[in-house]
Amino acid sequence: MSGVRINPKRAYRQGTLDPIVELEQIARIHFEHEERLMVECDYPDLPTHATEHAMLLLEVQTYKDKPVFGTQQLTRVLYNWLTCHMMMVDRTMAIYVRAFRIGACEVTESSEYIEIH
Repeated sequence: MSGVRINPKRAYRQGTLDPIVELEQIARIHFEHEERLMVECDYPDLPTHATEHAMLLLEVQTYKDKPVFGTQQLTRVLYNWLTCHMMMVDRTMAIYVRAFRIGACEVTESSEYIEIH
């Protein structure tokens, strides 16, 4: 894949991607897909959600160029992404998108919640 850099100081089985590079690729694709969905559905919390995506990618990139990426660091990145972001932020967005698609979602400027009819 073009633009992918693998740090030669870290050795991995031949034919496999550096796990942190692979995590970054998967995250980038996932975030781009989510952000397109949010734009299509006029999701009111898009700016905040996209900022979280950028922060998570920055965290991954911080470790990408390090010669040693330990299990603790990877665990922290995955915990932040899977537990904090996906289970809380993405879940709210998914409910909104699902409701929007069936036409049951009504969000007013003054409301900070999703009302499903």
